[in-house]
Amino acid sequence: MTALLNAGFGIADYAHAKFVLANCEQVRVPPSWLPMLGTAKLAGGLGLTIGLLGCRPVGVLAAI
Repeated sequence: MTALLNAGFGIADYAHAKFVLANCEQVRVPPSWLPMLGTAKLAGGLGLTIGLLGCRPVGVLAAI
């Protein structure tokens, strides 16, 4: 579930969803950072998925 949510929020960052932009404004994060944040979230989701598929060290690193 966490891997799916990470991927979903990563995609929302790339799509500049309204709720993402509202959160960015509230915490004073420039919208120009969204691609980097989206990439990190997608990488985390991918790492968790790889961990679930059998490569435990990758999953642990992604969870950290």
